[in-house]
Amino acid sequence: MRKKIILGLLLGLLISCKMDNKSLPVQKNTSDFKNEVDTLFFRNDTIISIKKVSNNASIFNWGIRNKYMKTSIDTIPFSVLNKEKIKFTDKYAYIKDACGSGCNYIYVMPFDENGKDFFELYPLLYDFKKDIVIYKSDNKSSLLTIQNIFTGYKEEFIEDYDRTTRPETLAIDSISLNNNILFVKWFNADKEIVVSEIDINKFLERP
Repeated sequence: MRKKIILGLLLGLLISCKMDNKSLPVQKNTSDFKNEVDTLFFRNDTIISIKKVSNNASIFNWGIRNKYMKTSIDTIPFSVLNKEKIKFTDKYAYIKDACGSGCNYIYVMPFDENGKDFFELYPLLYDFKKDIVIYKSDNKSSLLTIQNIFTGYKEEFIEDYDRTTRPETLAIDSISLNNNILFVKWFNADKEIVVSEIDINKFLERP
């Protein structure tokens, strides 16, 4: 009788251990991500695919079928769970997404064999028909940067703006583009409103 009780206790202990092991979360080795490639879009002749390198970072491949494929300049802070955030225009595919508290970015993939992908934090405005993206650069003296994402031509606008805001993009109250004139309403160092008008025609020139 005593042997039966001991055997019963041992059997119960083994079952309990197996159940506990099943309940433990399985950690996935991030090295497995190198084999996870997900083709997101195959629309007409354009192709975009993602190689997942971590839960929140990916490498993009994109191009035109039977013509060329390009690879992103670096890992992009993008999860494959957010596929719906990839948008299309006639010339580009792009993503505008968050990258943390108070952080956002824009990533652009041009469907042009000579085009280069474009990544910048803190985008303020973009117009893909004009190939223009306006953003806040890392230069603390610069209120904003205007860049032609096809030619790469860019120019920073140095202003004595309010640097006490966090993020610093909040120093810009509003920004809009009308007939190739950029209208920017921003706060100067004395927290006074200033309105600037910037002609962007020189950024629209292509070789």
